[in-house]
Amino acid sequence: MKSSNRYANYDAYLADQPTKARLPEWRERMDADRANRVEWFRSRFAKLPLCGGQVLCLGARYGEEVEAFRNLGFAGAIGLDLEACPPWVQVGDMNRLDYADGSAELIYTNAFDHCWQPQAFIAEIERVLKPGGMAMLHLTFSLGRYETHAPEAAGEVERLFHCSDIHYSEAVEEHYGIRHELIARKR
Repeated sequence: MKSSNRYANYDAYLADQPTKARLPEWRERMDADRANRVEWFRSRFAKLPLCGGQVLCLGARYGEEVEAFRNLGFAGAIGLDLEACPPWVQVGDMNRLDYADGSAELIYTNAFDHCWQPQAFIAEIERVLKPGGMAMLHLTFSLGRYETHAPEAAGEVERLFHCSDIHYSEAVEEHYGIRHELIARKR
């Protein structure tokens, strides 16, 4: 797995990661394409079983995935990011979730490439998932200005799950850098 090693420590990481969301040109691009992004997420999430419990979207930035989940009837969907983006996203650190063990039925992220430490990030997802709960990850495979890690293949991420079975792992047509979809179910 490729790593950027651009941050001297966790505080530097926390200070820098939210700056992308503040870039006016990035926000304008995302706002202009919001409806398409929500629809793309909706089409990917439609295969998941509807649950009435807690759904966490990690690294949700502007909350398109949260909106898509709620449009599908996942009323308990909440987005977390280092900066709030009401009404979809509240402040939360995806690397250190402020949720009890076994409290979430579903966790989604397309921000694996922005996590601080891959093994600890997946362990945190597994800690918060209920037994039988699902984690859905959309993966990218390249490093850019804000990415901290880039797997060279999905298997590198699959091997990080120790309390879950891989339910589904398949390449998807590229969308905003997303190239792979992985679903794991906690034992």
